[in-house]
Amino acid sequence: MEPSRLNPFSFTKKWRPEDTAVEPEGIFLPAYRKLGASMTHRADIIWINTSMKKENIRDLIVAHPEFSWFPVCAGTVDSIVGVLSARKFLESLLSPEWCGLKALVTKPVYLPETVTLVKTLSALANAKSDLAFIIDEYGGIEGIITRNGIVRELIEEACDDFLDDDPDIFRREDGSYLVGGHIRMDELTEIFDFPDAKENGHEYYTLAGYLLSLNGSIPKTGDHIMASSYHFEIVDMDAHRIDKVLITHEEDANQSAETMKKQEPNQ
Repeated sequence: MEPSRLNPFSFTKKWRPEDTAVEPEGIFLPAYRKLGASMTHRADIIWINTSMKKENIRDLIVAHPEFSWFPVCAGTVDSIVGVLSARKFLESLLSPEWCGLKALVTKPVYLPETVTLVKTLSALANAKSDLAFIIDEYGGIEGIITRNGIVRELIEEACDDFLDDDPDIFRREDGSYLVGGHIRMDELTEIFDFPDAKENGHEYYTLAGYLLSLNGSIPKTGDHIMASSYHFEIVDMDAHRIDKVLITHEEDANQSAETMKKQEPNQ
């Protein structure tokens, strides 16, 4: 099976322009969020190489019981061959003669990053697939998304609206904000007016992605990043991921300092 040639407008099923549905005007619904904010980024994809032996594939699947489907690639994540069901692969090992990886791989589904979650669920159902590859306008792999992942995210977000003991955006007394790196930029732009949030036509879906673009490299805990009048301090890193960020707007910080100074008792 040859690796698929990627085209942002080629899909397993015929795609229509109206399938990039727009959210109902004036209403924010998580299901109408675009894929870029919810996908597993390409750097985090666990994939199977066509050159791997069946024993190595088995070990990889067993090491990741949280995944039911795995991308199959020929050498690199951009050379997509298809998708492998973990269950079908493990079942195939019980046969006296193994059928081979090629016989188990199903056709990949490609979706542009501008498609919404609700349309992705429909596309996956129509294609009878549980995993889709997200591609940019040049046909490069941006990441993957699964049907179970979408459903889980929507359920968790609905629950978080009622049970939010650890808010992702926390405003401190001094006017600064402690924010999770995974927070979507569309949420943050309701509070902040970040400069260059869209640079060179590229949209940054999370705060972490935005800061990586500003810094040019993976930061360390304690690093400081400036963007116009905004100051970002990396409070916590989870391995190579930006976990917690302290955001300070200089005008807010100055106003807070003046307020505290006025409240100090005269000596």
